[in-house]
Amino acid sequence: MILRKQNRNESDYYLTIFSPEMGLFNAISKSSRKITSQKGSHLDTLNILNLQIYQLNTTNIVTQCECLNSFFALKENFTKTIYAQTAIEIFQKSIAGNEDSEKLFELLENTLKKFQNFENAELILEEFKIKLLLLIGILPEIKYCFYTGKKWQESDQIYIDNQGHLSSEESITLTEGQLEKIPFKIIKLINFIIEGNQISPKLIIDKEEIITLKKITNIFLRNYLFLEIKSEQLYL
Repeated sequence: MILRKQNRNESDYYLTIFSPEMGLFNAISKSSRKITSQKGSHLDTLNILNLQIYQLNTTNIVTQCECLNSFFALKENFTKTIYAQTAIEIFQKSIAGNEDSEKLFELLENTLKKFQNFENAELILEEFKIKLLLLIGILPEIKYCFYTGKKWQESDQIYIDNQGHLSSEESITLTEGQLEKIPFKIIKLINFIIEGNQISPKLIIDKEEIITLKKITNIFLRNYLFLEIKSEQLYL
Protein backbone atom coordinates (compact mmCIF):
# COMPACT_ATOMS: atom_id res chain seq x y z
CA MET A 1 0.00 0.00 0.00
CA ILE A 2 1.27 3.48 -0.89
CA LEU A 3 1.16 5.56 2.30
CA ARG A 4 2.87 8.66 0.99
CA LYS A 5 4.05 10.02 -2.36
CA GLN A 6 6.50 12.89 -2.87
CA ASN A 7 8.05 14.41 -5.95
CA ARG A 8 11.76 13.73 -6.34
CA ASN A 9 14.01 15.43 -8.88
CA GLU A 10 12.27 16.33 -12.15
CA SER A 11 10.55 13.04 -12.96
CA ASP A 12 10.74 10.62 -10.01
CA TYR A 13 8.50 9.73 -7.08
CA TYR A 14 9.73 9.03 -3.57
CA LEU A 15 7.31 6.57 -1.99
CA THR A 16 6.56 5.39 1.53
CA ILE A 17 5.16 1.87 1.25
CA PHE A 18 3.79 -0.70 3.67
CA SER A 19 3.90 -4.36 2.71
CA PRO A 20 2.77 -7.52 4.53
CA GLU A 21 6.12 -9.07 3.58
CA MET A 22 8.56 -6.16 4.04
CA GLY A 23 6.79 -3.91 6.53
CA LEU A 24 7.39 -0.16 6.23
CA PHE A 25 9.98 0.98 3.69
CA ASN A 26 10.78 3.73 1.18
CA ALA A 27 11.32 3.32 -2.55
CA ILE A 28 12.00 5.41 -5.63
CA SER A 29 10.00 5.10 -8.82
CA LYS A 30 12.11 6.57 -11.59
CA SER A 31 10.60 8.63 -14.42
CA SER A 32 7.08 7.95 -13.12
CA ARG A 33 6.05 11.61 -13.34
CA LYS A 34 6.57 11.66 -17.09
CA ILE A 35 3.43 11.65 -19.24
CA THR A 36 4.69 8.54 -21.03
CA SER A 37 5.15 6.57 -17.80
CA GLN A 38 2.99 3.45 -17.41
CA LYS A 39 3.65 3.34 -13.65
CA GLY A 40 2.74 6.88 -12.68
CA SER A 41 -1.04 6.51 -12.75
CA HIS A 42 -0.90 3.50 -10.41
CA LEU A 43 1.32 5.06 -7.75
CA ASP A 44 -1.34 6.99 -5.90
CA THR A 45 -1.62 7.28 -2.12
CA LEU A 46 -3.79 4.53 -0.54
CA ASN A 47 -3.54 2.29 -3.61
CA ILE A 48 -2.87 -1.41 -3.03
CA LEU A 49 -0.40 -2.74 -5.59
CA ASN A 50 1.63 -5.68 -6.72
CA LEU A 51 5.15 -4.24 -6.88
CA GLN A 52 8.43 -5.48 -8.22
CA ILE A 53 11.28 -3.93 -6.25
CA TYR A 54 14.95 -3.88 -7.25
CA GLN A 55 17.46 -3.19 -4.49
CA LEU A 56 20.46 -1.12 -5.53
CA ASN A 57 22.82 -0.94 -2.55
CA THR A 58 20.49 0.50 0.15
CA THR A 59 17.94 1.99 -2.28
CA ASN A 60 14.68 0.31 -3.25
CA ILE A 61 13.65 1.00 -6.85
CA VAL A 62 10.18 0.21 -8.23
CA THR A 63 10.56 -1.51 -11.58
CA GLN A 64 7.00 -2.77 -12.17
CA CYS A 65 3.59 -2.24 -10.60
CA GLU A 66 0.02 -3.47 -10.94
CA CYS A 67 -2.87 -1.76 -9.14
CA LEU A 68 -5.14 -4.14 -7.24
CA ASN A 69 -7.40 -1.64 -5.47
CA SER A 70 -7.45 2.14 -5.84
CA PHE A 71 -10.38 2.79 -3.43
CA PHE A 72 -11.79 5.12 -6.07
CA ALA A 73 -15.15 5.60 -4.33
CA LEU A 74 -13.38 6.54 -1.10
CA LYS A 75 -11.18 9.13 -2.80
CA GLU A 76 -14.23 10.74 -4.41
CA ASN A 77 -15.51 11.65 -0.93
CA PHE A 78 -13.38 14.48 0.52
CA THR A 79 -14.42 13.94 4.16
CA LYS A 80 -13.79 10.19 4.06
CA THR A 81 -10.43 10.80 2.39
CA ILE A 82 -9.37 13.08 5.25
CA TYR A 83 -10.31 10.42 7.81
CA ALA A 84 -8.39 7.82 5.79
CA GLN A 85 -5.33 10.11 5.64
CA THR A 86 -5.57 10.58 9.42
CA ALA A 87 -5.50 6.80 9.88
CA ILE A 88 -2.46 6.57 7.61
CA GLU A 89 -0.65 9.35 9.51
CA ILE A 90 -1.30 7.66 12.86
CA PHE A 91 -0.17 4.34 11.39
CA GLN A 92 3.15 5.71 10.10
CA LYS A 93 3.94 7.45 13.38
CA SER A 94 3.05 4.40 15.49
CA ILE A 95 4.81 1.42 13.98
CA ALA A 96 8.47 0.75 14.72
CA GLY A 97 9.14 -1.90 12.10
CA ASN A 98 9.18 -5.05 14.22
CA GLU A 99 5.46 -5.74 14.46
CA ASP A 100 3.32 -8.35 12.70
CA SER A 101 3.23 -6.77 9.24
CA GLU A 102 0.57 -9.12 7.88
CA LYS A 103 -1.94 -8.27 10.62
CA LEU A 104 -1.15 -4.56 10.36
CA PHE A 105 -1.64 -4.63 6.59
CA GLU A 106 -4.96 -6.45 7.05
CA LEU A 107 -6.04 -3.77 9.55
CA LEU A 108 -5.16 -0.98 7.10
CA GLU A 109 -6.95 -2.63 4.18
CA ASN A 110 -10.09 -3.44 6.18
CA THR A 111 -10.21 0.10 7.59
CA LEU A 112 -10.05 1.66 4.11
CA LYS A 113 -12.83 -0.67 2.94
CA LYS A 114 -14.97 0.47 5.87
CA PHE A 115 -14.29 4.14 5.14
CA GLN A 116 -15.38 3.49 1.57
CA ASN A 117 -18.51 1.45 2.32
CA PHE A 118 -19.85 2.81 5.64
CA GLU A 119 -20.97 6.30 6.64
CA ASN A 120 -19.75 6.69 10.24
CA ALA A 121 -16.14 7.65 9.46
CA GLU A 122 -15.56 9.05 12.97
CA LEU A 123 -16.34 5.74 14.64
CA ILE A 124 -14.36 3.76 12.06
CA LEU A 125 -11.29 5.89 12.82
CA GLU A 126 -11.66 5.28 16.58
CA GLU A 127 -12.01 1.53 15.96
CA PHE A 128 -8.81 1.69 13.90
CA LYS A 129 -6.90 3.48 16.69
CA ILE A 130 -7.90 0.88 19.28
CA LYS A 131 -7.01 -2.07 17.06
CA LEU A 132 -3.70 -0.48 16.06
CA LEU A 133 -2.73 0.20 19.68
CA LEU A 134 -3.64 -3.39 20.52
CA LEU A 135 -1.56 -4.82 17.65
CA ILE A 136 1.55 -2.84 18.53
CA GLY A 137 1.19 -3.77 22.18
CA ILE A 138 0.62 -0.43 23.90
CA LEU A 139 -3.10 -0.41 24.60
CA PRO A 140 -3.41 -0.20 28.40
CA GLU A 141 -5.68 -2.45 30.44
CA ILE A 142 -9.10 -0.83 30.63
CA LYS A 143 -11.17 -3.52 32.33
CA TYR A 144 -9.84 -2.59 35.75
CA CYS A 145 -9.04 0.45 37.89
CA PHE A 146 -5.36 1.31 37.41
CA TYR A 147 -4.87 2.04 41.11
CA THR A 148 -6.97 -0.60 42.87
CA GLY A 149 -7.23 -3.39 40.29
CA LYS A 150 -11.00 -3.45 40.72
CA LYS A 151 -12.97 -4.67 37.71
CA TRP A 152 -15.44 -2.09 36.45
CA GLN A 153 -19.14 -2.47 37.13
CA GLU A 154 -21.94 -0.61 35.37
CA SER A 155 -22.63 1.43 38.52
CA ASP A 156 -19.02 2.71 38.84
CA GLN A 157 -17.93 6.30 38.23
CA ILE A 158 -14.92 5.95 35.90
CA TYR A 159 -12.32 8.64 35.15
CA ILE A 160 -9.22 8.93 32.96
CA ASP A 161 -6.26 11.23 33.68
CA ASN A 162 -3.64 12.81 31.39
CA GLN A 163 -1.44 9.72 31.65
CA GLY A 164 -4.19 7.41 30.43
CA HIS A 165 -4.80 5.85 33.83
CA LEU A 166 -8.36 4.79 34.61
CA SER A 167 -9.50 5.45 38.15
CA SER A 168 -12.59 5.08 40.30
CA GLU A 169 -14.15 7.87 42.31
CA GLU A 170 -12.42 6.48 45.40
CA SER A 171 -8.93 6.75 43.88
CA ILE A 172 -9.22 10.18 42.23
CA THR A 173 -6.63 11.64 44.65
CA LEU A 174 -3.97 9.42 43.05
CA THR A 175 -4.59 10.63 39.49
CA GLU A 176 -2.43 13.07 37.54
CA GLY A 177 -3.72 16.29 35.96
CA GLN A 178 -7.10 16.88 34.39
CA LEU A 179 -9.77 14.20 34.64
CA GLU A 180 -12.32 13.11 32.06
CA LYS A 181 -15.37 11.09 33.08
CA ILE A 182 -15.98 7.96 31.00
CA PRO A 183 -19.40 6.32 30.62
CA PHE A 184 -19.41 2.59 31.30
CA LYS A 185 -20.86 2.14 27.79
CA ILE A 186 -17.58 3.43 26.29
CA ILE A 187 -15.55 0.96 28.33
CA LYS A 188 -17.82 -1.81 27.04
CA LEU A 189 -17.40 -0.58 23.46
CA ILE A 190 -13.59 -0.54 23.71
CA ASN A 191 -13.63 -4.07 25.15
CA PHE A 192 -15.98 -5.13 22.35
CA ILE A 193 -13.40 -3.95 19.80
CA ILE A 194 -10.44 -5.43 21.73
CA GLU A 195 -12.11 -8.84 21.69
CA GLY A 196 -11.99 -8.84 17.89
CA ASN A 197 -15.55 -7.81 17.14
CA GLN A 198 -16.30 -5.62 14.15
CA ILE A 199 -18.08 -2.26 14.31
CA SER A 200 -21.20 -2.46 12.14
CA PRO A 201 -23.36 0.30 10.60
CA LYS A 202 -26.16 -0.82 12.94
CA LEU A 203 -24.23 0.21 16.07
CA ILE A 204 -25.96 3.14 17.76
CA ILE A 205 -23.56 5.62 19.37
CA ASP A 206 -24.24 9.32 19.70
CA LYS A 207 -21.96 12.27 18.92
CA GLU A 208 -21.00 12.93 22.54
CA GLU A 209 -20.00 9.29 23.05
CA ILE A 210 -17.78 9.39 19.95
CA ILE A 211 -16.15 12.59 21.27
CA THR A 212 -15.44 10.87 24.60
CA LEU A 213 -14.06 7.80 22.80
CA LYS A 214 -11.80 10.06 20.72
CA LYS A 215 -10.47 11.80 23.84
CA ILE A 216 -9.53 8.43 25.32
CA THR A 217 -7.79 7.07 22.22
CA ASN A 218 -5.93 10.35 21.70
CA ILE A 219 -4.65 10.26 25.29
CA PHE A 220 -3.29 6.78 24.62
CA LEU A 221 -1.74 7.89 21.31
CA ARG A 222 -0.26 11.07 22.76
CA ASN A 223 1.43 9.19 25.59
CA TYR A 224 2.99 6.80 23.07
CA LEU A 225 3.71 9.02 20.07
CA PHE A 226 4.44 12.40 21.69
CA LEU A 227 3.33 13.88 18.37
CA GLU A 228 0.40 15.91 17.13
CA ILE A 229 -1.84 14.19 14.57
CA LYS A 230 -1.91 16.97 11.98
CA SER A 231 -4.55 15.47 9.70
CA GLU A 232 -7.18 15.71 12.43
CA GLN A 233 -7.05 19.50 12.25
CA LEU A 234 -8.70 19.31 8.81
CA TYR A 235 -12.03 18.10 10.15
CA LEU A 236 -12.18 19.53 13.66
